[in-house]
Amino acid sequence: MANKKTNKLFTRKSEVKNIIPLLSLGGAIFLSNSAFAASASESTETEKKPEALPTITITASRADELSTSAKQVTKLDEKQIELLRNGSSGSIATVLAKAVPGLSDSSRTITDYGQTLRGRNALILVDGVPMNLTRDTSRGLSAIDPESIANIEVIHGSNAIYGGGAAGGIISITTKAAGGEPTAKTVIGLQTPLTNFRSDALGGDIHQYFTGSFNAFDYAFDFGYQHIGSPYDASGDRVAPEPSQGDLYDSDGYSVGGKLGYHIDDNQYLQFAANYYNAEQDSDYASDPSVKNAPAGTVPAKAIKGLKLKDQNKNENQIYNLTYTNKDLLGNKVDAQIYYRDFFTRFSPFDAKNNPNRGGQVDQVYQENNVLGSRLTVTTPLEFLGDTSLVWGGDFSREKSEMPLDIFDRDIYEQSGGLEFVKTGKLTYLPELTTQSVGGFIQLKHRFNDQWSAEAGTRYEDSYAQIDSFIPLSQLDPNTQSYKPNPYVYQGGKVKADAWLYNANVTFSPNDQHSIYASLTKVFNYLMLV
Repeated sequence: MANKKTNKLFTRKSEVKNIIPLLSLGGAIFLSNSAFAASASESTETEKKPEALPTITITASRADELSTSAKQVTKLDEKQIELLRNGSSGSIATVLAKAVPGLSDSSRTITDYGQTLRGRNALILVDGVPMNLTRDTSRGLSAIDPESIANIEVIHGSNAIYGGGAAGGIISITTKAAGGEPTAKTVIGLQTPLTNFRSDALGGDIHQYFTGSFNAFDYAFDFGYQHIGSPYDASGDRVAPEPSQGDLYDSDGYSVGGKLGYHIDDNQYLQFAANYYNAEQDSDYASDPSVKNAPAGTVPAKAIKGLKLKDQNKNENQIYNLTYTNKDLLGNKVDAQIYYRDFFTRFSPFDAKNNPNRGGQVDQVYQENNVLGSRLTVTTPLEFLGDTSLVWGGDFSREKSEMPLDIFDRDIYEQSGGLEFVKTGKLTYLPELTTQSVGGFIQLKHRFNDQWSAEAGTRYEDSYAQIDSFIPLSQLDPNTQSYKPNPYVYQGGKVKADAWLYNANVTFSPNDQHSIYASLTKVFNYLMLV
């Protein structure tokens, strides 16, 4: 194939910014009432009424050494999460939308796209492993079985201590812990809509847990199965599938997880954890494509039966996590982590017949990412300076991403009214992308007295992105489903960027029930070039 025309995607001018710094200036006054606390050590809870939901604890700061200038934290324990899930769709995104101040509502689909914290995107962590990707699929909150979660901590406010992506804050999810007395627990659930009791609307789940300790070892093992039934609205009508980002109605989900920990001595602890989650849709319904021909807002979405699509919406997530803790290494507390994540997701088919930039095809995109990362955090007390500590360390992350798409027979799709999809080929939606980042951070904290405290720190980030050359879908002939003669070729290449990020804050607590703080924070996001 002759490729005479080229368009260089990466030029010298574009090598300036693939890291976008953001500056955040904030301040707040925390008052003692049913939802707020005045200090890290004290929190005020409401008296529970018989029909009230559990109290959501919001504190003025967090005990974790990695706290930065973010001073408001919302904490949900396992019981609170369970009660909130029982009163909603069951998804973590919906639970958080109900419980976390400043978090926008969920889409109630497979995606958390647009669900921002304080108007900006949040960094999602599962046991310290980032769920955000450079090519963000916005499926971080749906990539883990909700039943495996022990608690959730939401850190409000931008910070860069964990790297990029935390412009709005951090959603830190912790899975069930290993250790303790030998325990076995079985959880069985059943769900059905109140407006339609058809068999296809029924959903349910079953999960089994084992935890305990043996000599110097801690262990935890869990596995589960979940079926999500068909959705029906308040009138008892079938809800149309989400045609863009997709959903997981009419799906089956499987999860397996385990943790094995070893107490080396009183100060040292080593743990390996693995978690696998796979949710895949198998529905007979599609969204009626004829609705889009009507004027916007005049016709509601409509579900039509008879879908013939072999590969439907899917989330498959694997996490392997090795952690080491030493409470006293030459007077320092050391936390080290190495992790690997493999993630696959498949989107709903998309009717791009009238979109030449996408090849004028009916297609279906899927994406696979694998991430290798590590992190070292050291907490050093500086007793000669009074109540002072220094938190320092570094992290590394390397991510590879592939994003192909399947194309389908357009004639069969149109003749079937958008119900039948016959695969005719596979193309590149976006080429292989490799990103790597290395960062170092240092944070100084000092308490002057019972009323005044301050902290300040910096992070240095050095990153690069490398991408393969590719022919864009705009060069595809929709009639022949092959590339045009002499197509444009976007030349791949490598771009580099680095940035210094700073933060500082001061807190004044006039009494045990009030806390006033001001903070200045610089954070960054990765710019997805392709």
